[in-house]
Parts: sequence; C-alpha cells; structure tokens
Amino acid sequence: PPTREDRAFAGRVAVAMAAWKDYLRSHGVRAFKILVGPNKTTIYPEHAADWMHSPQPTVMDAFLQDAGPAYIDVRKALLSAKARAPQAIYYRTDSHWNALGAGVAFRQLAQAVSAEAPEIRWPSESIYLPSGSRTIGGGDLSKFLLLTSVMQEDEPRIALQDIPDTIRQTDMDSGKVVYDGANVTLGMTATPIIVHNEDALNHRRVIWLRDSFGTA
Repeated sequence: PPTREDRAFAGRVAVAMAAWKDYLRSHGVRAFKILVGPNKTTIYPEHAADWMHSPQPTVMDAFLQDAGPAYIDVRKALLSAKARAPQAIYYRTDSHWNALGAGVAFRQLAQAVSAEAPEIRWPSESIYLPSGSRTIGGGDLSKFLLLTSVMQEDEPRIALQDIPDTIRQTDMDSGKVVYDGANVTLGMTATPIIVHNEDALNHRRVIWLRDSFGTA
C-alpha cells in the first residue's frame, strides 16, 4: 500500500507538472496532459497469479490522486469497456492494449483536453467501434517464452483504421520525407518524426511523447 514517501513523491511531481504547464503555456501550448497506460494485470486481474494482486488502495491510486490534473486516470473507463466490449481490449499474447483499448483511453484524453481547449473538434464515438479483425503472430509475452512462431491471436480493428486519410512523415532533424501515403501506425522511431495530415479535423500542432503504449 502507499506510504508517506509515496505521497510526498506524488506531491513533488504535482509541483513539477504545474511548472511544466506554466512553461509550456508561455510558449503557446494550450493543453498539457499525461496519460498512463495501465498494466494488463490492472485491467485483467483475474488472469494474474495471486501474488501479482496489489493491496488496496494501490500506490498508483495515491499517485494519481495527488500528482495533479496533468495526469489522466483511464482505469475506470477501461474496466467499464472491458465489461461491454465484444472482444478483449488488451492483446492475449502481449502486455499492451489493442486498438479497442487505445480508443477508450484516447476518448478520456479528448475529454480532459476539451476542458482546456473546447474549440478542438474530435472524431465521433462511432469511429472507435470494431470494424473487423485480422490474425497476427504472438506478441511480447510470447516472445519472452520463445513461442512467437507458434502463437497467434485475432487483433481487432476499429473504424478509425479504415479511414482513407493520407499522411506524410518527415524526419524533424534532416527534413527528409520518410513516408508519404495511406495513414498507417507510426512505429517506434529513434529520431523525432513530424506527421502531417491534410485531412485533419483541426489545424493544430500536437507534441506526442510516448512509450510503446502510445504506438496505438
């Protein structure tokens, strides 16, 4: 369970986030948000060993309560979606959420940003609905067990992935165009990439700093 040191750390983070927000706002940034992708065991604890279950309240409960409004807690929304979704919202053979889970989290991000920038337009709810699936090889959990070649699962798609947008990806440092074509998932990159979409709903710039959960 959370300790006094955990609470004190969250308080220091809140002060730092307020300073970041002030700094970014002074440079024209309208909204600054941090979205934490929950561990798979947080959303699907029934599939985890007993020793992996955290005491209640958890350290993350205390952190998100005290770390300030920059942080977005998507756990309740994901648990609610899990109960309603026709398919799992995390991969079976991987530790990450899939497009269904990412869509739920993104809508929470949109709601939080809208409070600070109400003029921004967002896609309709229907764009996050399932639109089919495809069979893929095993993910990172199967790789840990050296079972990638023998494990498969069905990956859900959402309507957003079927929109015929075109994008251009440019290396920010060199200015070289590295991709120009249909809208695709931007994989992990070693250098900053500028993604430009002529069909975007808003004429805005977004800085997206991410780990592997942000790929989706």
